[in-house]
Amino acid sequence: MRFSHLLKTLAIAAVLSATAGPALAQNAGCPGTGQPTFQPAYGTNDPGVMYPQRVPQGYNPYPAISPYNMGNVAWDQTFRDNDGLWYERIMNTNREYFGSISVIHSTIKNPGNRELGSPHIPFDPVSGGLAGYVIPTYGQGATPGASTTTTTTVAVGSVHSSFINDPRVIPYPLFEPTSTFEFNNSLFPIRGMDQFGNYKSTGLQANWGFFNEDGSGMSVGGFWTGVSTQNFTMGTDTINGVKITQDTILSSDGRLLFTRNGALPLAWGSFQTSVPGDNFAVGLGTAKYDLMYHFDTKTSAIGADSNIYFAPTVQRNAMKIRPLIGGRYMMVNDQFSLKGVDSGFSYTVTSTSGATGAGGGATGGTTGNTYRPDPGSLLVEHAMYEATVHQNVRTNLAGPQAGIRCDFGEGDGFRLWGQSVIGLMANREDYILSGNNIGDERGLLAAGAGLDMLTSDARFASTRSVSHVSPLFEQSINADMKLLQYIPGVRRLPGVEDCVFKIGYTATVVGQVARAADSIDWRGFPYFPSISPGRETWWMSRWNFGIERRF
Repeated sequence: MRFSHLLKTLAIAAVLSATAGPALAQNAGCPGTGQPTFQPAYGTNDPGVMYPQRVPQGYNPYPAISPYNMGNVAWDQTFRDNDGLWYERIMNTNREYFGSISVIHSTIKNPGNRELGSPHIPFDPVSGGLAGYVIPTYGQGATPGASTTTTTTVAVGSVHSSFINDPRVIPYPLFEPTSTFEFNNSLFPIRGMDQFGNYKSTGLQANWGFFNEDGSGMSVGGFWTGVSTQNFTMGTDTINGVKITQDTILSSDGRLLFTRNGALPLAWGSFQTSVPGDNFAVGLGTAKYDLMYHFDTKTSAIGADSNIYFAPTVQRNAMKIRPLIGGRYMMVNDQFSLKGVDSGFSYTVTSTSGATGAGGGATGGTTGNTYRPDPGSLLVEHAMYEATVHQNVRTNLAGPQAGIRCDFGEGDGFRLWGQSVIGLMANREDYILSGNNIGDERGLLAAGAGLDMLTSDARFASTRSVSHVSPLFEQSINADMKLLQYIPGVRRLPGVEDCVFKIGYTATVVGQVARAADSIDWRGFPYFPSISPGRETWWMSRWNFGIERRF
């Protein structure tokens, strides 16, 4: 067949002059000139006839939404592997939630080993007396006063004679009426917080969160350790619920008293100068609690944190390492209480070998090892009184934290993971201190120029708040295991197939945390104890055992 040259020319011209415009099935905007549409705008269209049915406003078919890319794709990565081939990795937006509750067994650092009371002249464990200034001989003369004893001179030290000239409190109660001291460290021991060990308690821990398929996620958790209490008590102030009085003590001839209950050094500004021939000049202020001496300490901790996990930076077949950032709040509540009861008596003490000695405001010579008054030796010096102190320190910690989490294992059968976190916490400490009758009544009557604590108002109370910064470090190791499915009777419970058994260990260390017993500046009447922050590195460890459900 032959075509006319004229037809060829017309066909080519028609093709070159042809124009085309895109025709969209829908258009969210208003149709304009030169914009053909399949149907009118949404405002005048019946949603019941739209395609597909029951879709929200703003839904557009291709090209507004690609039919080749699902809406739940988290990320799409194309890369070339070591073998030279190109791969495409598509990760869907799939989220796995988890929630757990555990029982925890906590161990919190002990309250320290600080002695209670004001600084005192140190003991000499060799001589059983005080450590004084050793008089030097320079290797050119005999030791002066060695092994010398008179009615007014006390030889201190097993080898060299020494002289005590110390404004600190002498850790012995004052003896009356001779106003001398019995240099014996075993009569009235100075007690301290070394009586206690680490705190133990049982509490609860809970966590909730989720992880996306790309490894990112978040978690929220909290814990409460429970309250742990430790106490030291020697003696009693009641018998079968009946309060002991001085008449009760007299009727028992002093057998209810025991000198080794303890004593409390309390500086009140009195410096007892020596008389000619004596070898000591010391500060007064040690109170004896020969009827009862009790002190206790309590502590607890509560905390919560929230973390955001990023996608793994290192990912192998059975290992993931991912960074995290978050925030934390933690509160440590530390308490200290003291109660001492002074009988108000002076007396002598007899040893098992028959020697007599003075104790707690009595006269006499050497002390023995009965530590109880001799029959018929009781002498009322002042009224019986009860001394009390209570200190509460609440530490509030809040701030940001960052760290890494490492996961080992695949699947839900067994998974081991650990988390390391460091943080910088804003630390606010709230102190509350109160008490009554903290003083050396015997010393006041002897050298207080008319001061009498028991006829005065000796109550005290004070509060204080301090803010500073504390560093934090926490390390946790956990194991998740599917064990419940193998326990008869438990495996048939609904939802057990989605649960795992959890066991873990967490150690938390915080710097510059105040402790209640260390935060008291001890003073005796007419002065009062005051708040003096005492801080140390605080730590807590806890084992957790619980159930986690994933859904």
